[in-house]
This record gives sequence, C-alpha cells and structure tokens, in this order.
Amino acid sequence: MARSPPASRANSRRWLTAGTNFGRLPLSRQFERAAGVAEGGISPQPHLRVPAAETAASLARFPASRAIFLKSDGAPWVSGDRLVQRDLANTYRSLATNGRTGSTGGPFADHAVTWMRENQGLLTRADFASY
Repeated sequence: MARSPPASRANSRRWLTAGTNFGRLPLSRQFERAAGVAEGGISPQPHLRVPAAETAASLARFPASRAIFLKSDGAPWVSGDRLVQRDLANTYRSLATNGRTGSTGGPFADHAVTWMRENQGLLTRADFASY
C-alpha cells in the first residue's frame, strides 16, 4: 500500500475554494492568520489526544510526523503542551502569496514529490503540476 503525507494537496484546493467563495477576508489574509496560529502553536485538545496516543507508533515511523506530533520521548502531546508546526505555517504562507500554485508547484511540490519517491508513494511532479 502506498503511503501519503498527512496533509493532501486536495486539502489546499478545498481551503482555496472555501476561502475564495465563502470567506469574509481576502484569502491571503486568511492564510496569514492560519500561519500565525501554526507557528505560534496550539495546546492539543482532549479529542486530539486519543487519536495521537493510538497512532503514536505510526507517527514515529516518519521523522517529520515524529518531530511534529510526538515529544522527544515519543509520547504524544497533551493539553498544556505547545504544538508548533513551522512547516505548516510555511505552506500556509506559500498559499497566501502564490494561491493555488503554492501547493501544486515550487518548494511544496518539490518536498512532497521527494517524500513520495523516498516512501514508495504514487504522486509525481507531473501529478502536482496538472492538479
């Protein structure tokens, strides 16, 4: 079975569509706000702790997910901890600046394609470009 990164390119397409069609703020501002939250961190809520605890072994398999979703001792984050996602903030900023091409080209696509190649994924650079 092919593995895929936690956030799919379809998510960014949905965010762009929803933000453009239903948002009250300009799309770039929406993504800048989201980037600030991701970079500043959140305290994981109780409904997120259970899935994290149940999937800790799977999350630990990949360096990126381990670094984001698990503490240095391998335990999942709990309420009161600060979960910071700088890569997610960078992706949001790319979407704020570049719109759709922020997720179908450039550094995001380069990183995703590299990850796919290294982890027996199915998506190629051409897939991102044609999305």
